Amino acid sequence: MVLARVATALGIIGAALTARVGAQDDSAFGLQTLQIDRYVTARLERGRIPGAAWAIVSGGNVIHLQTFGRADPSGRSVTADTPLILGSTTKSITATALMMLAEAGRVEFDAPVIDYLPWFQTRDAGSSARITVRHLLNHTSGISGVAGREPLADGDTSDAALDRFVRSLSSVTLVREPGSAFEYSNANYAVLGRIIQEVTGSTFESFIEHNIFAKLDMGNSFTSQSAAERNGLAMGHRFWFGHPKPAPDMPFARAVARLSASAPA
Repeated sequence: MVLARVATALGIIGAALTARVGAQDDSAFGLQTLQIDRYVTARLERGRIPGAAWAIVSGGNVIHLQTFGRADPSGRSVTADTPLILGSTTKSITATALMMLAEAGRVEFDAPVIDYLPWFQTRDAGSSARITVRHLLNHTSGISGVAGREPLADGDTSDAALDRFVRSLSSVTLVREPGSAFEYSNANYAVLGRIIQEVTGSTFESFIEHNIFAKLDMGNSFTSQSAAERNGLAMGHRFWFGHPKPAPDMPFARAVARLSASAPA
């Protein structure tokens, strides 16, 4: 339900599994891990990525872990415990939540969205009534990418942010018929998040925390910006003429920007 950077996508891998690091000595890899570290570091430097963490996992254990760069302008180093904002990487988490509900018989992928949100519609109520859960998952709903970017700068962190955004789609015109073509849009996953809330009776954040984070022992993963900040959240950046610049006041749009992650407690 969110936006992403490559660095943050890598970061959750090294961070979320830190507790098991040391299951195998790095020396067993010798030159291979050194080559991997050099390659990844070179790519990060080439991309001007401020900071990242990465890991090699085998047999359920982290057998190699490396970090890179800084977490903020103070020079604080990125560690495996540094929370990083996850952008569109979290769409896979939202999809996992939907799969759990489908397996429990609470959601049907080929059912129309209006089965779960009777009030849901776009400007063309007839066409949007044909949008299914699967269309949202596959980005084939016909909702444009532009519509999915609308809430990114609104800074709405209220409890009503998600519902407000999904309802605002009633003024959006579909750019194609549902199911006819792919177009990536954050709005699709915002609607899925609202379906999760409707079906479970809990907030999107609460469902993720209790049914995914807790079960995966991701005890230092967060669904709120403030909680992540209390635990050392890395600062976001914006690219300016090809160079990343710290963005301490970057808006946190709760409707589409949701998760931060770090190591298990």
